[in-house]
Amino acid sequence: MGLIGRVHVGIMRFAERTVVARRRGDVGDTYRNLRIGMVILILMLAFAVIVESARSKDILPSIRDYHDTSVRAVFIATVCAMGVMLMAYKGRSEIEDVLLNHVGPSRVLRGVPAHRNP
Repeated sequence: MGLIGRVHVGIMRFAERTVVARRRGDVGDTYRNLRIGMVILILMLAFAVIVESARSKDILPSIRDYHDTSVRAVFIATVCAMGVMLMAYKGRSEIEDVLLNHVGPSRVLRGVPAHRNP
């Protein structure tokens, strides 16, 4: 047996002794983590908007207006990540699932910045 085979056997023995089967459901953990991730994204965007508003001493009327400020990168990242999370999230009904799967990619495409002429 070569070096790779011995390493593989050693890893498998270690895993059999130390790895414990998960007690909670993987699906429940996934949904919880998606929800927490969405909340973190919203808080991140809110923090960036508050900092930008304090820096510029001006509160813009719409969250969309912050797209053309220094918050742009956070705004685009939040919209794209939220779209991906909506695609991963499974709805409670068939129609909700279809709508989430439709809204997800449209959010990702909406987050892609439009090229504007100066």
